[in-house]
Amino acid sequence: MSLGHGNYIKPAISPDGRLLFVTTEGGVGAWELGSGRELGLFSESRFLDMDPSGSLLTSFPGTWRWPIRKDAEVSGRIHLGPPERLSLESGDIAVSRDGTVVAVSQSGGALLVKGGIPEQRVVVSPHADCRYVAVSPDGRFIATGSHYYAGVKIWDAQNGKLVKELLTDEAWIRPVFSPDGQWLLTNQSNKHASRLWRVGTWKEGPDTGEGGFGSAFSPDSKTLAIGTTRGVRLVSVSSGTELTTLEDPQEDRPE
Repeated sequence: MSLGHGNYIKPAISPDGRLLFVTTEGGVGAWELGSGRELGLFSESRFLDMDPSGSLLTSFPGTWRWPIRKDAEVSGRIHLGPPERLSLESGDIAVSRDGTVVAVSQSGGALLVKGGIPEQRVVVSPHADCRYVAVSPDGRFIATGSHYYAGVKIWDAQNGKLVKELLTDEAWIRPVFSPDGQWLLTNQSNKHASRLWRVGTWKEGPDTGEGGFGSAFSPDSKTLAIGTTRGVRLVSVSSGTELTTLEDPQEDRPE
């Protein structure tokens, strides 16, 4: 399965595990995971995530929700859209497991939109040059990361208050919560380093070793895939032990 289309930035997988969406130089690409079949390219966007309902969320430029539905007459064909524009500014976007909390990064922090009638909006700030945002699966915590300024900040999604600051002397950090909500991963791309933190206590977890490019948890949260300059390392979350390395002969840097 080859993605092509130049550099790709951020992937998202549909809740049923059938579809892969990736932001590329040519737009957002869609692939069928079972067959590797490319389904096409559409809207230019830099950030994306999946709504638990099965809709795709894209942001920058604008923030949009794209409903996904199967074709009733042609097997294997899907319909994407028409898109619904959301009343959110552009930025990195993340959503809780139940879809009730959506966060978008802003220049000085992040904006949270909480579902319900009426809709609630919570601004978390300050966090200078906030570029990255993550939402814990249960919607309890928001993590923000900066590109040029130091630290990862953890916020209470209920009231927007600061809970904890991590890596206060470091920058270029992207936070990622594990699917089970037990861990926070911080990727530090300029130093090729990743760290695990226990959610709630915010104590540092097992040493995960080399790697600070694009990283992701397995669906069961037991394994980490950590991008390095030589490929992707698979690491046990519980111990930090390296299981294997998937080397890339092209030496392309994972995102």
